[in-house]
Amino acid sequence: MIRIKSDDEVIEVSNVLPLLPLRDVVVFPSIVIPLMVGRRGSVSAVDAAMSKDRIIFLVAQRRAETARPKEKDIYSVGTISRIAQILRLPDGTVRILAEGLARAKIQKIQKEEDHMRARVTIYPRRVTETKETKALLRSVKGQFEEYIRLNPKVPDEVLASTAYLKDSGKLTDTMCADTLLGTGEAGHA
Repeated sequence: MIRIKSDDEVIEVSNVLPLLPLRDVVVFPSIVIPLMVGRRGSVSAVDAAMSKDRIIFLVAQRRAETARPKEKDIYSVGTISRIAQILRLPDGTVRILAEGLARAKIQKIQKEEDHMRARVTIYPRRVTETKETKALLRSVKGQFEEYIRLNPKVPDEVLASTAYLKDSGKLTDTMCADTLLGTGEAGHA
C-alpha cells in the first residue's frame, strides 16, 4: 500500500494500479485534467480503476503514433491519479476527469488480459525549502507571469491559479501543466 498526502487528506492506494498510457499529455500532481480515452486497452484500464477505487496510473508514452504501447514505449515516471468523473460516449470512447495525486515511478509492468498494470513507488520530492530556493521560485514565478502575458493562447486565469501557491512543488507542477509544451509528439489516450 502507498500513503499519499493530498492537501488535508491521506489516501491509501494499492502499489499495483491499472496503467493508462497517454499520447502527448503529461499529468502532474495536484492538477485536474480532462482526458479522452478511446483505445480498447485504455478503456479497459479505466474500467479496472472504476471497478475498484477509481485510482489509475497515468503515464506519457514516448511516441504518440504507437497504437498499442508496450513497456518500452512509455516513460518510467507518471502520476497516480483519481478519476473524479467519467462520461461514456456512444462511440465507445470515454471522457474522464483525472486528478493527479502523486508522482510515482514504475517498478514493474504486468500485462493483464486487455490492459497493463504497473507496480509503482512514490517518486521522492527532493526540494528543500531554503532562502535560495524561495528566491529562485520568485524569479521563476515572475518569468512565468511574463510568459502568460506574451502568450495569447494561455488564458489569463492560469496566472490566478499560481498567485497564492506557496508550496514549491505544487507551484512548479502547476506552472509546468500550464506551459504549452508537448512531449514531442501529438495525440490522445
